[in-house]
Amino acid sequence: MERIVDALRSSRLSIHDLSRIYGEGEANTARMNMPLELGIAMAMKLAFKNGETKRPHDWTALVPAGAPYNRAVSDLNGHDLKGYEDQRALISKVMLWLVTRKGPRAQFQPADIARALPLFQVAMADHREGWKGGGVPWELMIRDGRRVALQNGLKTMVDVPMGVKS
Repeated sequence: MERIVDALRSSRLSIHDLSRIYGEGEANTARMNMPLELGIAMAMKLAFKNGETKRPHDWTALVPAGAPYNRAVSDLNGHDLKGYEDQRALISKVMLWLVTRKGPRAQFQPADIARALPLFQVAMADHREGWKGGGVPWELMIRDGRRVALQNGLKTMVDVPMGVKS
């Protein structure tokens, strides 16, 4: 929990994908990590707005088109959640949200990220294989994300702090 809060505290922005609201396995258990992390981000934004902290934080949440998130996390009703149909639409929604925020501007298109994404997914599959039974360390994800971005000419993306000290 400390790692998650520290990552959110060190970031101005956070993006939360609520796509895993459906139950899995024999127990039909839904993953609640993202709604929990979104709740922390929402509290951080409110703390800044109320003058309780000097560190601003903004967030957005993404949901698959047609997902019943309003039943799973009904307190999100009335918030502008970004619906998406597929991976390319997801990338576009994220990029559209990012360009409305202060900071570096990407000099590439959603299609550029879509082309690089499979390379990152291969690296993550290799890590998951090597870290069987546990999660992939966040630092490895960040390192490989930056490496793939650089290899694919996505330099501006690499320059943006990602909530973890390198």
